Amino acid sequence: MRAAYLLPLLLAACIDPIDQQWQLDHDHVVVARATPPQIRPGDMTNLDALVAHAGGPTTVESPVDASVAQTGYAAQLVHDGVQWKVIAPDATTLAAARGGMGLAADAPVPVDVMMSFAVGTNRALDPVKVKKTVWLGEPAVNPDMPAITVADVPLAGDSIVVPKDKDVYLAVEVPTGWHVNWLTSAGQLWQDDEPRSFIHIAPKDRQQGEVACVIRDTNGGVVWNVWPIAAQ
Repeated sequence: MRAAYLLPLLLAACIDPIDQQWQLDHDHVVVARATPPQIRPGDMTNLDALVAHAGGPTTVESPVDASVAQTGYAAQLVHDGVQWKVIAPDATTLAAARGGMGLAADAPVPVDVMMSFAVGTNRALDPVKVKKTVWLGEPAVNPDMPAITVADVPLAGDSIVVPKDKDVYLAVEVPTGWHVNWLTSAGQLWQDDEPRSFIHIAPKDRQQGEVACVIRDTNGGVVWNVWPIAAQ
């Protein structure tokens, strides 16, 4: 009987801990972006992503490969030697796509692009795949990054300094329906998917790193900013 009780404990001890969704300090794609997120017939958008790295700073990277999930009508996907880009087809092709998808005559047409990013130690052997939806029809741009406050004071400068071992609020104002995510590689975050979050850097935590704020609007737009952070 005793062995039966011990077995679940032993199995649990063999499972690697799962990083919190706000944790920057591991290898993963934080968010993919199309610039712009919605384009007219014949226009072009660039694809990239914010990528986090274990033990290092975040980077903005272009995918190493990309493909369009849909077939039969899709936008053209091209690589210019540096970046992957989506080119919207002409208005007649888009109209036919709307008919095939049962969309209204003026509705944007979604195109799902699967992108591969070389992340982590097996960068070339085990790329991370993420999906980004690009919308074809009427144009829209990514939002601007709003100003943030730290401890209810507008951030002045390009870095964040917080007191050690205290709760410090990070906040941003966004329209209703937009989504906010905060991430950090120093300390811990709470309410990380709310416009108003708070960070706490305890003595046992990493004392400096980065804080990122990622904002998604209702048109497929994405904006982010990353600041160095340190506890003093």
